[in-house]
Amino acid sequence: MHFTSGHGTDVGVPPLQNLFSRYSSLDILKTSAAWLLRLRVALKTKSKLGCAEPLTVMEMRNAILELIRAAQWSCFPVLMQALTSHPPLKDEELLSVARKQQRCMRELAPFVDEFGLLRVGGRLQRAGLSYARTHPLILPRRHELTGLLVQYYHRVGLHQGYNFVLAQLREKYWVIGGTATVRFYLQTCMQCRNLRAPAGAQKMAPLPPSRFAVGHPPFTYSAVDYFGPFQVKLTRKTTAKRWGCLMTCLTTRAVHIEVAHHLSTDSFLMAFRRFINRFPCVKEMLSDNGTNFVGAERELKEEFVQTIKFEDLARGLRKEDSVDFRWKFNPPAASHQGGVFERMIGLVRACLRHTTHDISYRTPDDEALLTMMKEIEGVLNSRPLLPAGLDPHSFDVLTPAQILQPGTPAVPQALHD
Repeated sequence: MHFTSGHGTDVGVPPLQNLFSRYSSLDILKTSAAWLLRLRVALKTKSKLGCAEPLTVMEMRNAILELIRAAQWSCFPVLMQALTSHPPLKDEELLSVARKQQRCMRELAPFVDEFGLLRVGGRLQRAGLSYARTHPLILPRRHELTGLLVQYYHRVGLHQGYNFVLAQLREKYWVIGGTATVRFYLQTCMQCRNLRAPAGAQKMAPLPPSRFAVGHPPFTYSAVDYFGPFQVKLTRKTTAKRWGCLMTCLTTRAVHIEVAHHLSTDSFLMAFRRFINRFPCVKEMLSDNGTNFVGAERELKEEFVQTIKFEDLARGLRKEDSVDFRWKFNPPAASHQGGVFERMIGLVRACLRHTTHDISYRTPDDEALLTMMKEIEGVLNSRPLLPAGLDPHSFDVLTPAQILQPGTPAVPQALHD
């Protein structure tokens, strides 16, 4: 069977255009083209093929040039035929052909070099640049070879953006519609799409019924968590650790803070006893039972979360045995489900950063720490539950303190005022 190459030369091998759709890597494409060119030379000279000898660097360079020439003949056949015709066409005729081929070709002033490659003309012959930069090779806008070259420089440049790839291509090649073409092919890079993909947004589950218990007293549905520890002064030379025990109402978002002297079960039960005597209508308690406890919170889990049946103890503390009481735990590895009380602890820590700054010159004692916790409790219960409106006739805002004690002013009364 007899075949023809891209520019009309009869050879006994298939044309190079058939290779573009067969390979997705520029290196493999160049290697295949180099072996085909060696086969062509062997058939023309009727010599041995020399398969045992590896391909040389010159053969690989000639292969990429032949591939570019084949791509140019397949995309610009009229222009290539006009530029290689004998006798050569006049400048007006070349401009007319270039205008018909593509609009941008007229500005590039293309010409064919001695190797039959289409290059940019221009006016930079005396700029002192290399021949490849002065007259870069013209590559078509949408062609398999252009896509492989863009992917090659994108991979060599460690998957940089289109500006980097386009700058590397401009050293040797002029891509028609360079920016849009490079962007088009970089969008197909799966590695960049996977690494630069936006993080998936988690869809929040519906709120539990305890968040809508409007007809019940405050702290009917509550949550508890520990934070700390804090150093307190016992004597002039001895100190001890104290922990904060925060209870928050799941409906009104009010908080109640107690000070626990130890991480033991008895210390927590004393704090819990003070809490239920302050708010006797507690029906359900929620706490964290996950592995996210660190430091003191891990000790808290080991001390009483795993060893005590809270429901039985809570029923024993209640005066009315007929009242239903439940203690609910979050799943062990679902720390994201404790945001209802972790957010309150974050607000407490924000207040503590400013409060401890005022007393940083000395270590507080138990009385000062308890006073500080109660002041923070008053501040958090005075925060607005809704954003302040722009209505000039509305002078008040809704706060948890007003729900706990109607008529309470919106601003807490500090001790130092």
